[in-house]
Amino acid sequence: MECKAFRRGPSSRQSYSKRRTDKLRSPDAQTEQTICSFRPIYSRYFRKHPVLASSGDATFNGQVSSCQNWQEDPQKTSGLNQTDPALNDPVSALHISCIVPVYNGESFLAEALESVFAQTHPPMEIIVIDDGSTDGTRAVAASFGDRVRYEYQQNAGPASARNAGLDLARGELVAFLDADDLWHPEKLALQVARFRERPDLQIVLGHVQNFWVPELRHEEDRIGDHKLKRPLPGYVFQAMLARASVFDSVGRLDPAFRVSEDSDWFSRASACGVAMEMMPEIVVYRRFHSANISRDQGALRGGLLDVVHAALLRSRAKR
Repeated sequence: MECKAFRRGPSSRQSYSKRRTDKLRSPDAQTEQTICSFRPIYSRYFRKHPVLASSGDATFNGQVSSCQNWQEDPQKTSGLNQTDPALNDPVSALHISCIVPVYNGESFLAEALESVFAQTHPPMEIIVIDDGSTDGTRAVAASFGDRVRYEYQQNAGPASARNAGLDLARGELVAFLDADDLWHPEKLALQVARFRERPDLQIVLGHVQNFWVPELRHEEDRIGDHKLKRPLPGYVFQAMLARASVFDSVGRLDPAFRVSEDSDWFSRASACGVAMEMMPEIVVYRRFHSANISRDQGALRGGLLDVVHAALLRSRAKR
């Protein structure tokens, strides 16, 4: 499928920007059934963040006590050396590249990478793109040795970092994880299963569960029963598994977007008629902390207005 006409040219870039959800599986049931069944990383994580474990959020409630007595199995935490029992399946045999863009992410990068190594269907490679970090991000990535490929670039924004990862990716399937988020242990396995069931699919998405770091507990309490506390359809890159070929048809991410670059890309993918499916399962735990853009509602609104404007320009150009 050829749809590159939906990529914006330089002139339109400057003109617009001056600066079916399926029925949700219960978070309670999903967490009880899976999170504490696969990897000690979640046990370790909730011990480090007791506020999450003791909060009223059903997704995390009680997970420390249910994971306390685990023994870490080296065979299960070796990451890329793990063997999937379904590798003789044509879809399962497709290689997955995991791309992790990061900027000043030393505080959370290790946990993000551990959640990748904890996958029941591990990726072939993990590519960390450092977008000009000035903190200890390089050292954190280096601590994983040759289990990750680390590449540094001058700061150019998240879209540029993801594109750099795509340039290096060797897998037929591509997944992304933000350096401050966590994947559910079955994220890739569930999405690969959907490709197996529906060979026509080009993108599989899942739901996102937000959580707040303990330092922002006051913010979490203040919003009450806001929808941000419930599982949300994940039209974001960290909730996606896609065929690498879809980036040939839709195009890469637009570096002009410093915010909402994923929304712009999904808008273009939808316009191209890309076959995608939203799974009901939670596949990503998105962390709210003091430094992430997800909490800046003004920036997000501005980014979405840019996305709408860009879509209108593309629509007019087709006439």
